[in-house]
Amino acid sequence: MGQASLCQNQGMSDVGGNELSSTNPTIYLRVSPTDRGATVEVASAQRRFTLPDGRIVLAVAGPHPVDMRQVADWLVRGCPDPAPVRQGFAACLVDPRTGALTMAAGARNEITLLWSALPDGGLVVSSRLLDVVDPLPDPQLDLGKLAGILSFVDESDTTVYRGVLRLPVGHTATWRPGTEMRVRRWFVPHEVEPYDRSRFGDEGLRLREVISEAVVESLPTTGGVAAHLSGGLDSTTVVATAAGILEPQGRVVHTLSHLLPEGQWPDWLPESIDDRPHVRALGAGVPGLDQHEFVHDARSPLDDMTWMIERAGTPFLNPTNTPWIRAMDAWAAEHDCAVMLTGAHGSIGYSATRLGQYRRALRSARLDVVARDIRSRRAAGDGVMLIGNNVVGEVSPGFLAAWSRARHGQRPDEFSSRDQVVRPELLPEEAARRQGRGGRARHLQREFWERAVISDPSSSTALQPPGLMTWHSDPLSDQEVSRLLFSLPPDAWLGHGFDRAMARRAMSGLVPDSVRLRAGRGIQGIDLGPAISAHQRQYIELLERIEASPLAS
Repeated sequence: MGQASLCQNQGMSDVGGNELSSTNPTIYLRVSPTDRGATVEVASAQRRFTLPDGRIVLAVAGPHPVDMRQVADWLVRGCPDPAPVRQGFAACLVDPRTGALTMAAGARNEITLLWSALPDGGLVVSSRLLDVVDPLPDPQLDLGKLAGILSFVDESDTTVYRGVLRLPVGHTATWRPGTEMRVRRWFVPHEVEPYDRSRFGDEGLRLREVISEAVVESLPTTGGVAAHLSGGLDSTTVVATAAGILEPQGRVVHTLSHLLPEGQWPDWLPESIDDRPHVRALGAGVPGLDQHEFVHDARSPLDDMTWMIERAGTPFLNPTNTPWIRAMDAWAAEHDCAVMLTGAHGSIGYSATRLGQYRRALRSARLDVVARDIRSRRAAGDGVMLIGNNVVGEVSPGFLAAWSRARHGQRPDEFSSRDQVVRPELLPEEAARRQGRGGRARHLQREFWERAVISDPSSSTALQPPGLMTWHSDPLSDQEVSRLLFSLPPDAWLGHGFDRAMARRAMSGLVPDSVRLRAGRGIQGIDLGPAISAHQRQYIELLERIEASPLAS
């Protein structure tokens, strides 16, 4: 008979219901096979619950209360859709006698589990990448994986380390010593009945209701609430919704916005992408906000990239964002905020563009929907050429790409590779195929959205900030929000005179129209030019070091 060896964090104890075993937002366990079964070592678990038969349930989740009994029952029943927890979570069910393991990740892009097989036939599982890498005798970086990330082609079940695998968001896996890991998807938002207007009414109002439910599931019952506010549609929706919930309770949302220094706008940037007017308009029009503005500080994104890799074990997809993300997380931790609300993945579904909707409408013979959208766009000022490109690009992206090459006198290889940062010999096959059929045009259509939501688009970024206690919560990746968006017909997005129609419809009456109807995207905190120019010498030195590295040869 095997035994469970529990190496607990200070203050950890067997608990059920909503209590926390530990404030450390991680899971870490190791299963080692023995002649008589297995030894299970649990070194970290934010939440822990023991079933009557002796099996142990471990979970990590956001600050909203979680009933571990419901999580345990869900795991025992094989993780059916939907999950009992709507905030981000990951959980394990392990038998300390046999080592048999079931693990699952929630539907939100907030946290998941990683694992690696050990030479002794055992397994190590953690929500933290470095915990899984450290036990390996000779961990190796996977350059193909890195090339895939840079080419916008990524497999969500792999990591940047060979032999270290990842449970995609919305998936579950089972394993026992001597067998292979068996992974399946439990989250199937695309298998949904079409939206019933007679039952649910206006799509925009219904979407706002479901998002409000998701925000409630993200909030702690007590303590501070911070939120990243960029001034864009996604973060604005989350912030305004949270303020509407908390303000009647006498609580506020601390909004943290990354803006370029006032009065120092670079000549090479159009002022139309300045987020400051929209951030301040929201503060003036929505009660319950405590606004804070951050500007780029003395740290270089190159310094913060090192800081991130040392703690997360993986590069951050957009290194120019690390200084202000780190500064905001530090502020939230210093002010005892239990959660940092974001809308990081909203553009995948909630604020998705009309791309793909023309194609859906034409496939279902809804020519009236396409015609109505064209008329509304013309009335709103869109040009005939722009509208024509959109329609033709959806019906035949390859034709549009060929026409563009002919018009600009480009050779095919120039057109397909001009924006690539990966050497052709390292370019993944899927990226090469996509370029051959018209660059990113097809990649950005509805098929990409569906694939991204189902397979998990968060695999190349750090889900939770390493070494900090503030939980990042993204209500726009909630399972019911995704399910609703998949159920909507094309005319929910088309015929309204503006792009990103579902987001703007849901925001009507929630935020000032100057924010809701803003044209185009803002700078969203990306200030690579000023950041690099302020650290030019350091940047050149780093490039020289990279050039001299064996990896660059």
